[in-house]
Amino acid sequence: MRTFKNYLLVLLVFIASGHASAQIFAPVKWSYSSVKDGDGIYTLLFTASIDPGWHIYSHVQPKKSVAERLAIKFTKGEGTHLEGNALEVGKLEKFSDESLGIYAYQYSDKLVVRQRVKLKNPASKQVSGVLRYQTCNDVRCLPAEDVDFVVKL
Repeated sequence: MRTFKNYLLVLLVFIASGHASAQIFAPVKWSYSSVKDGDGIYTLLFTASIDPGWHIYSHVQPKKSVAERLAIKFTKGEGTHLEGNALEVGKLEKFSDESLGIYAYQYSDKLVVRQRVKLKNPASKQVSGVLRYQTCNDVRCLPAEDVDFVVKL
C-alpha cells in the first residue's frame, strides 16, 4: 500500500509539473539573422513577432516614460563594434495616460531592429549577447525578460 501511495504521489507531481510547464506564456517570439554588407561588416536583424493585443517598448522613450526600454547588449570580447545606432522598423505607437502623466513608445504585431556592426575578426562566424525587453497588453505587463541570442554570420 505504501508503494502505491508513493507511486501516486510521483504521478501527481509529474502531472502538476507538466501542467505548470504548459502554462508558460510568451506573447513575443524572437528570431535573428544577418546580412553581409562588406568585409567584416554586417547588419544584424532582430525580429519580434508579437501576439495580437500585446506590445513591446521601443529603445527610445520620452522623458516621462515608465516603460522598460528594449536593450541589446553584445558579448564583450567578441570584437563587435557598433556602426551607428539601432534602427527600429515597424509601426511606432505613442501611448499616453494623461491622468497618470505617463507616456511610452511601443510596437505591436512585428518589430525588426537593425544594427550594423563591424567585427575585429572578419572570420567570426557568429555574434552573441542578451536582448532585454518588456511586453504588456491593456490589462497587465509581464516582467522584463532577458533573452540570450546568437546571430549566425
